[in-house]
Amino acid sequence: MADKDADTRLLALYRFFLERKVSHNVKSPCGGCNECRPVISKATVEDCLPTIRGGVERVRAMISKINRVLREGARSMGIAAEPYLIRSDGPRNAKRYGIALDGKNIRLEG
Repeated sequence: MADKDADTRLLALYRFFLERKVSHNVKSPCGGCNECRPVISKATVEDCLPTIRGGVERVRAMISKINRVLREGARSMGIAAEPYLIRSDGPRNAKRYGIALDGKNIRLEG
């Protein structure tokens, strides 16, 4: 049961980034702003990701696991996974995280 719960949390975190990308791209085409790429801070975790326990470091570890699964999972995407990965940039204390794929190419259901 624990593995299923962990998988559910990983999917929920990935969906969080997809929803940020989609909601931003509806407003305007991607022009390099950071609206869809939040800083993973204590406030972000508490406000946007309340079901994830363990704080900022736990979220970062989960992002790494998501990216590893996309790159190396059972049905590995290899280099084709690049647009789907959760990327980070910026200084350690203000790193922004987001998905490179254009939000217009993302379709969320359910």
